[in-house]
Amino acid sequence: MKMVKTLLLGSAAGLMAVAGAQAADLPVKAKPVEYVKVCSLYGAGYYYIPGTDICMKVGGYVRYEAAAGTFTNLTGTGAAYSNGNNRLNSADTAHRVRALASFDTRQQTQYGTLRTYMTLGYTSDSTTSGTAAPVADASAAALYANRAFIQIAGFTFGKAVSFFDFTNGAAVSYNAGNLFHSDTGDSGWNVAAYTAQFGNGVSATVSAETARRRGIDYLGSTVAGGGNGAVATDNLSGTSLNMDVVANIRLDQQWGSAQFAAAMHDASTAYYGSGVSNAIVAWNGHPDQKWGYAVSG
Repeated sequence: MKMVKTLLLGSAAGLMAVAGAQAADLPVKAKPVEYVKVCSLYGAGYYYIPGTDICMKVGGYVRYEAAAGTFTNLTGTGAAYSNGNNRLNSADTAHRVRALASFDTRQQTQYGTLRTYMTLGYTSDSTTSGTAAPVADASAAALYANRAFIQIAGFTFGKAVSFFDFTNGAAVSYNAGNLFHSDTGDSGWNVAAYTAQFGNGVSATVSAETARRRGIDYLGSTVAGGGNGAVATDNLSGTSLNMDVVANIRLDQQWGSAQFAAAMHDASTAYYGSGVSNAIVAWNGHPDQKWGYAVSG
């Protein structure tokens, strides 16, 4: 009986060993590891940067354009020109390549959501050079950044859109340069602003922004009959100019938006300008500090 028991136990151990060996040979499906986690706090398209609590969304586009019978480049396509398509100052064909990449990050802090946003772009136009020697195509290639700003606790710092603007023509149409409205949207503007949210889509912003225009001399120029040796559109603002002060009140709803905005601008000019042979001529006298203003609704 003891011998039978020993044989049965030995057989059971042998079966277990064989079963274990066979099980080790079977492929084991590993548990998937989520290296990049989806971040749903800020909408679709955001992912956690591995090893951090920062959510990032990456976007962009690549665009190619071609045209026949252009002006000098695709920006002027369709422009009226008296001597157009003569191969001297207009092109038979033209093409353009543009690419843009955007990076939007969000992170929770004790002061609220910290956001950084940046866009990097590349543009290249076919050349319109009329030189006899062969020229490289895409001579107008350039890199640019039209957005680079930080937002936190209602503050916005960096290159964004002027808070005097209401619509962005570049965002809703292509080649919309003939629309006459305040629009720094495509190229961006340097701003330092604070926005207060009052609920129900009502907000108010105060912003210090790079001045849009500088003092230009027309009255002292020979073109304007001044005869003081100045040249037309002589820049008399000097190198220092106060920033524009901009404020707005906005209402954003599902049906659309409404805004009232105002701006103050340092319209002062320098005491002196460059006259004949770059001599310093004080035809301006000693002007007072002047401020201009603008409103829009």
